[in-house]
Amino acid sequence: MTTTTARSQAESSDLLSDLPEDDDTVIYLTDEDIRRGDELALKEIGMTYEELEACAQADEFPTHKARLTWFLLAPRVENC
Repeated sequence: MTTTTARSQAESSDLLSDLPEDDDTVIYLTDEDIRRGDELALKEIGMTYEELEACAQADEFPTHKARLTWFLLAPRVENC
């Protein structure tokens, strides 16, 4: 089994694209990796967490990607 820590979205994408389907590689994310990923996801949809949360409360998301981002981020934030 191979282990590694993801450091950037580009590095992760390259790493994952090179893996055979039956590879048992495990990629561990640090808290910093997760925080950076959250920031990148919010930047990509052009919203702050607070704006996204307001959309969720109103159940009105400007895009499908914003809705998916909420479902990605909300459970982690609520369980911290």
